[in-house]
Amino acid sequence: MKAEDLQPGDAVRVFVSDDRIKGADERFDRSVSYAVKAQEHLWVAIASYALSDATVKGIATGEPASLDVENLAGVQIGCYVCEQALDRRLVGRRCPGEPR
Repeated sequence: MKAEDLQPGDAVRVFVSDDRIKGADERFDRSVSYAVKAQEHLWVAIASYALSDATVKGIATGEPASLDVENLAGVQIGCYVCEQALDRRLVGRRCPGEPR
């Protein structure tokens, strides 16, 4: 399924494998550097999933894991740079940078 095919209320599954994780840290570091220089918020959604030992062992050995609403523990949204939680007053405003 493509993103443009999604409708409100559709379930979204994220498949995680070791190959997909590789390189994510470098891509994210570039996003952080840009946000800091541009004084823009870097909004991130941090999703927490409850994982069994078997699922973690599978990920460690290269097997994909299904992360969906059935094992979703919570989602928090905030700016990675200034560490402020999402607030509609902050959207579109300059990011103050590193928290003090």
